[in-house]
Amino acid sequence: MRPSPWGGSRSAADVYCPIPVRWSRRTPSRGMRRLWGSKSSDPRAVPAFHFRLGRALPPHGPVDSERAQPRGGGATQGLSYTEVVILGSTGSGPDLRSGPSFERPPVAEVAMAVYFSPRLVVPAAELAGLWQKWRDRYPLAEDKPPLPPLPPPGLQPSGGQSWALQLGPAIPNLRMWFLSRTRDRVIQLQPDRLVLNWRRTAAEQSYPRYTALVPEFRSLLADTIELCRALEKPVPLCSQVELTYINPIPLSSLPPPAGLEQLLSPWTGATTDRFLPAPTSIQLQAQYPMVPPLSHEPVGSLHVLAARGAVQRIAESAPEDGYLLQLFARGAPSDVSADGAQALLDLAHWLIVNGFRSITTPQMHSHWGLRSEEVAPDE
Repeated sequence: MRPSPWGGSRSAADVYCPIPVRWSRRTPSRGMRRLWGSKSSDPRAVPAFHFRLGRALPPHGPVDSERAQPRGGGATQGLSYTEVVILGSTGSGPDLRSGPSFERPPVAEVAMAVYFSPRLVVPAAELAGLWQKWRDRYPLAEDKPPLPPLPPPGLQPSGGQSWALQLGPAIPNLRMWFLSRTRDRVIQLQPDRLVLNWRRTAAEQSYPRYTALVPEFRSLLADTIELCRALEKPVPLCSQVELTYINPIPLSSLPPPAGLEQLLSPWTGATTDRFLPAPTSIQLQAQYPMVPPLSHEPVGSLHVLAARGAVQRIAESAPEDGYLLQLFARGAPSDVSADGAQALLDLAHWLIVNGFRSITTPQMHSHWGLRSEEVAPDE
């Protein structure tokens, strides 16, 4: 009999449940029982749950009685499985490192961004200090037209309008690029945002993975904030974060007849009477709530866009016919510090890599070399 983490041994009234639980060290009150379901020997590894006998419903809905089974499949002293209910729970929810990983992901570009509020008010000449810090890794510099600002929450620009509010001096209204020697990594800096891009620039180039890019982005953000403090300028807060994955899918990589139904699992391409032929142009867009684990309030949205057209698997290469599949998540962190921004980026990454697996077909999973459903996602 396996010893209990609270002392004593497992009794016949212990209930086995396949969902992991963290051991609670609180002394059980009369009539209380605990699930014995964690495969981990570390009591701190997984969330905590308290259980009792009764018929009240847990806060998030009824317990799935099929998942609560007696240890060993036998009876448990008259305990009815449907009478096991959750009194309360604490814990961190699903591991944001869990999810799929692909040997040959089709991603051709990744962009992670943080939006500033207030906008940067660092004089352009002072930014030379930032470039001196970055120049060994990003020796090339270019000026670009600024990207349009995000609309205020709850509003969407229309008719080509853009939203902007600027008080006092700031960086000139332009976007600065700092590029690596191979031009596969790009820092984009303008008054309202900092962006780090990775782009595939050669056919043999492999994607460096999110776990390699996010520390670099965090370092760039820290340098920007440090410069503002050194100049005694307002320190920008991380009002929103955004993570984007761009996946060009050439028709040549799809199984015949190379329709969108071979790429996206929600799309069948079927018509009622087959009167219409296969479309020569198509565009689909879906939006999903971005909800943190153990929460019911969305903090942003996950967007999925798929469109038929000319795609480039390699930056500045000749385009070819195919589908462009983009997934991007944007949200407002509750903690507007750099730590809060990274936490929301991690959530966005978790949603994107799991959402990508969810909306694409098993045939394409095989083509891209799906490794596992349970390893740490590094796409």
